[in-house]
Amino acid sequence: MDNRIQNELKVLCIETIKLLDFLKEEGKINNKEYREHLKEKKKFLEKLEKNKKSTEGLLL
Repeated sequence: MDNRIQNELKVLCIETIKLLDFLKEEGKINNKEYREHLKEKKKFLEKLEKNKKSTEGLLL
């Protein structure tokens, strides 16, 4: 995946987590919804980070 696209997806994911935090604080989503979505976003960020490190290793 293109590095620029990965960076944009990372930013989108982080902003989505911030929005989830806000929605939970406002009582717009319940804890179950919050945890489900947060889990998916964190898993995606971890996958991006893992891919980034493996790609960097190839460049060294």
